[in-house]
Amino acid sequence: MFYQTQTFDIHHIATNGNVEDDWKNDFQIEDGNLLKILSVDKKTAGLYECSGYRNNTDLEYHLAFIHAIDPQPSCAESAVVINPEFPSNSKIAYCYSNYTARWPPIVKTNPSIGQLFRSVAYQEGEVGRPEIEFTVGSCAIINKDASFNCSMNYGAPPSYTIISENTDTSSMQLTTQCSSSGINDDNDNAVFPSTHPLFIDSSTILNCSAISADDYSRASWTLSKSQKDENIIVAENFNIEPPVSDLYKISGFGTYNLEIVKVNEETSGVYQCYGYNSSNSFENYYKAFVSTMSKPFCLKTTHPALPTSSRMAFCHVQYASSWPPNMKVGTIDNSLNMRSYTEKNTSDYFKVGQCGILANAQSSFNCTVNFPAPPESILLDESYDNSSPDFSETCFDIEMPLSEVPKWLLDKCEDAFRLTTLPPSTVPPTTKKPRPSTGAPKNIATEPGSPAFADCTTIDETFEVRSWFFVQSQAPASFAISTNMVVVEGLRPHFEFPDQNEYKLRIKSVSEMTSGLYDCSGMKQVGGDLHFEYYTAFLNVLDEPKCSQDVHTAIVDDKKLIYCSVKYAADWIPTINVTVAGVRIPAKVWNKFAFSLAPVYSEAGSCTMIDKSANNYGCVVKFDSPPSEIIFDDYYDKDAPDMTRSCDGQSDLNTISQWLKEECLKEYGLSTLNPPTSQPTTKTTIIPSTTPSQGHATAIQLKSTIIFSILSLTYNFYI
Repeated sequence: MFYQTQTFDIHHIATNGNVEDDWKNDFQIEDGNLLKILSVDKKTAGLYECSGYRNNTDLEYHLAFIHAIDPQPSCAESAVVINPEFPSNSKIAYCYSNYTARWPPIVKTNPSIGQLFRSVAYQEGEVGRPEIEFTVGSCAIINKDASFNCSMNYGAPPSYTIISENTDTSSMQLTTQCSSSGINDDNDNAVFPSTHPLFIDSSTILNCSAISADDYSRASWTLSKSQKDENIIVAENFNIEPPVSDLYKISGFGTYNLEIVKVNEETSGVYQCYGYNSSNSFENYYKAFVSTMSKPFCLKTTHPALPTSSRMAFCHVQYASSWPPNMKVGTIDNSLNMRSYTEKNTSDYFKVGQCGILANAQSSFNCTVNFPAPPESILLDESYDNSSPDFSETCFDIEMPLSEVPKWLLDKCEDAFRLTTLPPSTVPPTTKKPRPSTGAPKNIATEPGSPAFADCTTIDETFEVRSWFFVQSQAPASFAISTNMVVVEGLRPHFEFPDQNEYKLRIKSVSEMTSGLYDCSGMKQVGGDLHFEYYTAFLNVLDEPKCSQDVHTAIVDDKKLIYCSVKYAADWIPTINVTVAGVRIPAKVWNKFAFSLAPVYSEAGSCTMIDKSANNYGCVVKFDSPPSEIIFDDYYDKDAPDMTRSCDGQSDLNTISQWLKEECLKEYGLSTLNPPTSQPTTKTTIIPSTTPSQGHATAIQLKSTIIFSILSLTYNFYI
């Protein structure tokens, strides 16, 4: 009998030397005591057991593994340097293979020259899908001029797979290998298209030499545009389509490298390179993002509402991309607090800008703009290149008239800093009284989906103009919510004033869309002068935290890993305290901050290693007081939100995000290849010799035939 790897089903193969009818196409008994597996593949790979009774009483049984793996892994390389921490003369070496086994093979990449800067292994597969093999692969950073080889082998069965002392624990001897020759230029021999931004109207080549006319019967390039909801076919069968023939060229004979003549708002987006087999089905496809932007522009200028000793500072850029660039402003004394805004147009360039106020007109600043790695929310599958482009541009401030500031940015900044274009003497003075202890909005943290109230009753009906303003925490957007207790029409699904006699704003359902900074303000005449008053607070969202444990195979026997993670939406990171028996223990915290045009939750997580016997563990999550760098004056609420959430370690390990597991495993120097989460519970077993082989891809290489020795015993089916 055998325990099938792909499905975890148990199958009875033979009794007393006779193969069951359902399995006669897959197995034979030879010489009375040999089980012959006619084709080792994803159907027949698994844990085998032979068993028998002597005198109908004494049971004897033996077990062994049969694994499958491709006869040869695939090796490929790309000349794209994905991270500035690695040398510029480095490249990526890829190695991957299909397999069917209870544990993944070990992958090793060996460069011919230089050092292996970093190597990371991954695995993918879905139990219960017998038609799909598992895949294992690695990517390594190596010297650009080096060739490399990649080897894979299973080694001995890990301890978590040994369910009986009668299981064969010897090492599998089969090793599969592939190799790749070195490359000596930057782009021409890259295999896959890479994600990279450029300046507007630059040209570039997207490499896809992995798809060639020799290997594929048909190929195509497509584009999903970033600036409009439009998908187009760029090239078909190695020929540019006529409608876009002035925008693209096929670069290189017999290869499928695409040259973009001008990268602009019409040619930015997601490019997909497809290769089709002889039956016209997708065989391979690769995707990459092309983004473009103008060079950033920095200026500082006077403003009528500011003292002559101060300046407004602006940095802005236009871009075409599936996600916005990062913008970082720097000053010598770090005195400039900037606000960020985005202007979107569905068919033209998007615009992003920042603004702030320089207290000293003589101060200088610079602004650096770069594209980060594509956010996970737009990576729909693993065919996308998700590398972080090495591309940035810096501008330095120039003193210019206020009229040179784009109107869309100036309007947003004047609203944010409560500036008007009136002469300074007529600008309404801001109250100097202390922030009241009641009647002003308080910092709040609450769970997703619950309502929340923002109190501003201190600005009462004596004020002639009252308004609420909101800046999202998860996106570069701000909104005027209401004027005189009338909510803007488009925001009425989210906000309301339940009582027209009280200036309390109700947020109907708190989410990543409604978290952020809330500002209430009022204006009235006082003794012939305009009096302006405002108060500011934060609304944070804190989801239920998840706690779990992992008894990882690489950890010493008396230890285990404890994870705690929580999704949140806020302008600062919540604190996470891991506890054992109610006592806080040290644990590193990681944060995955999400900030995009479409708001999504951020996630923070922590992990630590504790005694395996400790079961009374958990974590406590809360927000501390807002950090000083986001408090701009005394009218902000500076208190910590009054909410604490906790978990008690009962969450399923699968609820912990993969990125946090990988960070934790790296922190403790453990392998990222975890054992399968499901393990066999049966005590039945198989074959006296654990053996790999070679064929379409197995540890008996797939599609090979192998014969195993079987004890001359009476077969009995049992579980």
